[in-house]
Amino acid sequence: MPPPTATPDHSVGGRHRANGTSPGRRGVIPYIDPINEAHVSEPGLVVVDVAAADDATTLAFQQLLADRWATATAQYTTRDAGEPGVRLRCYPDLRQLISPTAPSEPIIEATPR
Repeated sequence: MPPPTATPDHSVGGRHRANGTSPGRRGVIPYIDPINEAHVSEPGLVVVDVAAADDATTLAFQQLLADRWATATAQYTTRDAGEPGVRLRCYPDLRQLISPTAPSEPIIEATPR
């Protein structure tokens, strides 16, 4: 079976079949977008792929991350033909706390280059 085609508004890029996965296997993500090396180039930088049943749930989870850490957020979710739910990708920086209720120390300390 060929991989599903992304909708035209897919913001991250085309889906790629991960090596050795099968669309029917539980616990395996069969189609994922590649991660840009710059997004994980230092300790504390995180790429988070979120999948949920609807836009509201997905965007609410993203907001929870953004309320605590500096986060490059997605403006909208994407839906891939033949795949359940909606998805988005966001990029939290665990070194930059922005919430007054966050711990007083970053989870990951920046390392000098």
